Amino acid sequence: MKKNVLMLGLAAIAFTACTNEEVTHFAENRAIGFDTFVGKHTKADVKSASLKKFYVYGVYSGTSNSYASGTTTVFNNMPVSLKDGAWKNEDARYWVADKYYKFAAYADGNEGDALNTSFDEAKLVITDYEAGDNDLVFASPAEVTANSQINTNNNISLTFKHLLSKVKFTFTSGFPKNYKMVIYDLKINIPNKATYTESSGWGTASASADKSFTINPINEAYNGITLTQSSGEKYVIPQNNNMLKVTFRVTVTDNGSYSKEATLEASLASGDLTSSNAGSNTWKAGYAYNYKTTIEESNVDTDLKPIQFKVDSNSGVEGWTDAKNDGIDTTPSN
Repeated sequence: MKKNVLMLGLAAIAFTACTNEEVTHFAENRAIGFDTFVGKHTKADVKSASLKKFYVYGVYSGTSNSYASGTTTVFNNMPVSLKDGAWKNEDARYWVADKYYKFAAYADGNEGDALNTSFDEAKLVITDYEAGDNDLVFASPAEVTANSQINTNNNISLTFKHLLSKVKFTFTSGFPKNYKMVIYDLKINIPNKATYTESSGWGTASASADKSFTINPINEAYNGITLTQSSGEKYVIPQNNNMLKVTFRVTVTDNGSYSKEATLEASLASGDLTSSNAGSNTWKAGYAYNYKTTIEESNVDTDLKPIQFKVDSNSGVEGWTDAKNDGIDTTPSN
């Protein structure tokens, strides 16, 4: 088979910890707010225009870049939602003067639920995340000082990045025209659960209930050597794909009695398009991979015999026969 696979943020906790009377009487315009922007994407589900909800963590400390101890929780996996064109915190929180703040936010899809997360030492951890249909995005802005935010009254700007990789498959029929091909039962047996740590990235992925990771199949038949068709997309844990394989079934029919079915398998080893990682066979977060292949006749039916013709070199074209009466009557007519 030709495996030309290419790549072309709760309220009680924060207020309980806050004993400064001045803080509880801050004016509304000194509340902590957020603005968002989703970074580079390739047809990703989560975009700046489609994101409706995210979750935020936040702490403050009296010392810059020191969050191992002596920190106060401000946001503890609290939802922030888009309402009337503006991002609204579930409950208001207010700046404490002369403090240093660190935030982190995530979204599991455009309006996803909260995940199993923690924010120890101001580093987000997402535990046992199972990849599949949702685009997981994450933002971790630089440390900010309360005084600068109070003076400017700006929202915290969140620029999200994609934590997962995305894959799909594109098939081209190598059969002649009038032969119809259907791709179905398209699966990858892949470890699709792992823990993400802000400080170190994704841990080793493990299988989730030993389930196959299914890509949407191609159910519509198509024909012709110039036609191609792509599967649906799935999100995967970034990992080495050197040992991973995709399996699928193919059915080919003509307009009459011919019908043939085959189960095919192909390697996913591919690497990405960047020169520094080319040939690494490792999916990278934020990259979309499109695996392409052409299904040839020999991949489906090894016994297929083509109908062919030849011209006999001796008697393939019959000769001319001379007419007996080949003269021309040149007698003038009366």
